[in-house]
Amino acid sequence: MRRVNPAWVLFVSAPVAAQVEVPEGFEIVDAVVWDQLIQWPSLNDCGQIAYAQKFTGSWWTAEIMLYDNGSIVQITDNDVLDSRVDLNNQGEMVWQRGITSLNGHQIILFRDGVETLLQDGERILAHVSMNNVGDVVWSRYRWETCPLLSDVYLYNGRRIRQIHSSELMLQQTEINDAGWITWMSTDFCVDPWVGTIQLYRNGDIVDLPSFHSQVQGPKINNLGQIIWDAQSDLEFWEDGKTQVILDTVDASVPNVGDTGDVFFARWDSVRRLWNAWLYRLDGGEPRFYRLSDDAYSVSRGSVNAWGEVAWRNGTSDRYAIVYLRRVRTGDSEFDGDVDLTDYARLHDCFTGPVRTDGLCECRFLDQDHDGDLDLADCARLQNAFTSR
Repeated sequence: MRRVNPAWVLFVSAPVAAQVEVPEGFEIVDAVVWDQLIQWPSLNDCGQIAYAQKFTGSWWTAEIMLYDNGSIVQITDNDVLDSRVDLNNQGEMVWQRGITSLNGHQIILFRDGVETLLQDGERILAHVSMNNVGDVVWSRYRWETCPLLSDVYLYNGRRIRQIHSSELMLQQTEINDAGWITWMSTDFCVDPWVGTIQLYRNGDIVDLPSFHSQVQGPKINNLGQIIWDAQSDLEFWEDGKTQVILDTVDASVPNVGDTGDVFFARWDSVRRLWNAWLYRLDGGEPRFYRLSDDAYSVSRGSVNAWGEVAWRNGTSDRYAIVYLRRVRTGDSEFDGDVDLTDYARLHDCFTGPVRTDGLCECRFLDQDHDGDLDLADCARLQNAFTSR
């Protein structure tokens, strides 16, 4: 296993247990509550959240759903398994579909209301990812017993090509808008298992340095930063250097947004469940926010470029998509005032009293969360005007 130069590493001790602390200018709400299993969410920069949810006790009833500014739309309606969805800023989605088993057999691209089959066949591994220009990546087995032969595939909007083949298990593929692709390369045929995080960039593949022999779950953002779980530490890679941003703590399933904010789950040894946490730099200093402290265990989350986060929590009979969202005050730029710039933006975004899907950045001016920008929002903006 490749090691890093100790000079590259910044150790940050685990945050002390605390009550929920919400970052200034944000609020936490339940976007979705359901009595059946909900899979982890994918949040885009427009505040839309895609996820899969069951309708009965069987996963065969799982359908793809979309939350958009308080409205929930069912995207699929069939008798096959649709799950593990990823969503981009254009509202396009990609997910896995199981036809004859609970394993993904197909890769489905959803664009402009139309489904396109990208790949059909068995042995597709449990993750698919897309970026904001419509590129899609996934991995699949060539052989499911040792040695675990697998490949990584890229769809670039025109054709599908294999970009890497290995005698190890390649999974958790992720792609950013620059076309950088990361995945975990793992040898499960040895005990204990070992693995590396790999990066595909400009046709070259490199192993990213780590302090641990067991690494998993990489996520990449558009700054070229990559976060992963390294035996319950969180390791953060940028510009050829790896640092530990969290050590001596049971941490898991991290995700990183385009501002460098990192969401992760942390084990609560007292309640025996996972809590939601957020790591971000405030004034250049690392800060940890505990986002949950309740009876619901947290699963994977998603972070957008506005610093908003969506994650799943739940128990056996109650699941939810929880949303850390920006508080809407009329300050559409989040520069600390409500001025003529915000008025001008409301004019450009004005819809009248008709609910409009996909408000995207205009949603921050929809202060009553009713899906439109009308005279009621104008009145609220006028009351909030600061004149600065």
